[in-house]
Amino acid sequence: MTKSFIFLLIKKHSGEIDWILPILHKIDNRIRLVTFFDDKDTYNSLLSNKTLYLLWKSRSYKFIFLKNKKNLFFRLVYRTIVCLKIFKTLENKVLMKIYNIDALCHKLKIETSLIKACFLTFNNYSFFSQIIKNNNSKSLIIRYPESTIPLIPNFQLPKNFRPYSRLHSDVSLFSKKFEPLAIYNKEDLKNKKILYSGYPRYEYWWVKKFFKNKNKKINKKTFSIFVASRSLDEATYQNKKAFKPNSDNYIHTSIMNIAMKLNNAEVIFKTHPNTKNKTYLHKILKLYPKQKWKIIDDHALTLSAQSDISISVFTSASLDCLATKKPTIEFVRFDKTIQQTIYQKKSKKNISIYSHLKLLKSVDNFIDLKKFIIHHYNKDALFKEDKKIKKYFYSDFDSKKIANFIQKNIT
Repeated sequence: MTKSFIFLLIKKHSGEIDWILPILHKIDNRIRLVTFFDDKDTYNSLLSNKTLYLLWKSRSYKFIFLKNKKNLFFRLVYRTIVCLKIFKTLENKVLMKIYNIDALCHKLKIETSLIKACFLTFNNYSFFSQIIKNNNSKSLIIRYPESTIPLIPNFQLPKNFRPYSRLHSDVSLFSKKFEPLAIYNKEDLKNKKILYSGYPRYEYWWVKKFFKNKNKKINKKTFSIFVASRSLDEATYQNKKAFKPNSDNYIHTSIMNIAMKLNNAEVIFKTHPNTKNKTYLHKILKLYPKQKWKIIDDHALTLSAQSDISISVFTSASLDCLATKKPTIEFVRFDKTIQQTIYQKKSKKNISIYSHLKLLKSVDNFIDLKKFIIHHYNKDALFKEDKKIKKYFYSDFDSKKIANFIQKNIT
């Protein structure tokens, strides 16, 4: 096989690698992977996720940071041309000025003709992939979801969440057959190649890589409670008003107050990969003895597997916890309906998409959470895999089929 390369563009955090990495592992290793991180913070998000980092490193050939490589002046000019629909003849010339692809490839010792594919998420609006396509028309631009957040039939993201029409893709990957209409209009789908992959991250061959030491608990003498939190950065609160006042404080203090009543209980917190500042969480936890809690940034699959039970705070990491077959509950307090929530007329409450799909039980108060924790504390932590969970995770689509299609079309 002739030496060739695939590019992976990472915009925000390690979650973008998490979704696509199983498929990249199924593609022939002789097709080398080069990863482009938007900045060092994005790379550090991966670096702190130890298990995922090692799996990425085993597949990675080289990586580079893009933030200081883009020409901001030409980027602004290009946006103006596209938005105002003027000087169409200049559009491509200006686009090529945003990144000096020849200089980047020279640094990496790669010929542009050997770039066979470029992977990036649907919400990555980088011009870099289009520049690659303009340099080598045979390169495949492949887009995929940013996370495993589930969607439901007939659900549509707001228009401002949808990719701009100018963002090119030769292939779009989706987990479920109804998902394309959540992102694209019917007209946009006519000329798009759609592939359905299921959830590569939850295929058993991949999941078991995260808990080779499945029976090795974080601390054998303790009852370990794993808590997967949503993003706690003030700057990243897209739906801050959706949660009840002091919701995060109530949730985390409730968990800790229950743990304080259990002699050998320890709480393991993992923040969302988008969270760059853990000050808020530290302010809450410093009120409790240090031996009762830890903040660990490893993968949720690993941490859940090494704990007795898991608590999800409105995050797709709840699916990771379910994949490890550990008892899992969601603890969240909504104030209004937002994206990823459903208003339940019967109970007159807003519930998460995970609860709506009946993948897990959700509670919003101290008493119900305490019942769940005490139940599993007094007995061996047992988990019965629900048929709905099994059906949700396992499908006819798999990473090998997707990898074979991609490989066939780039070699």
